Amino acid sequence: MAVRRRNSALEILELFRRALPQPTVTDLTVLFYVAENPGINIAELADVARTTLATASRVARAFAAPEAEGALPPYLGLIELKPNPHYAKGRLLYLTEAGRALIEEADAMIAEAVRIYP
Repeated sequence: MAVRRRNSALEILELFRRALPQPTVTDLTVLFYVAENPGINIAELADVARTTLATASRVARAFAAPEAEGALPPYLGLIELKPNPHYAKGRLLYLTEAGRALIEEADAMIAEAVRIYP
């Protein structure tokens, strides 16, 4: 049986701790759901992430770049907020290049993981 130096889940958590100031489970959930669902809107995100609209909006806006309309600190630049062509007040969420790079790094860690049990 192969043994890992470190559990891949812990490696990924450390990756996100280096990239995000004090990441929460909600932060990681939002980031992964946007990665898996490009163009998701805030209401859909709140539903799949099992959080409130206000929390989904706040987290998504904190992941935006500082120049993005409605962005909030810490302005992480990992999610792009694009206008929703079907709803004037709505935004569609996409990963930025930096967001995709972070997710790709996490995906690589998962791909390299050695199973603990056969």
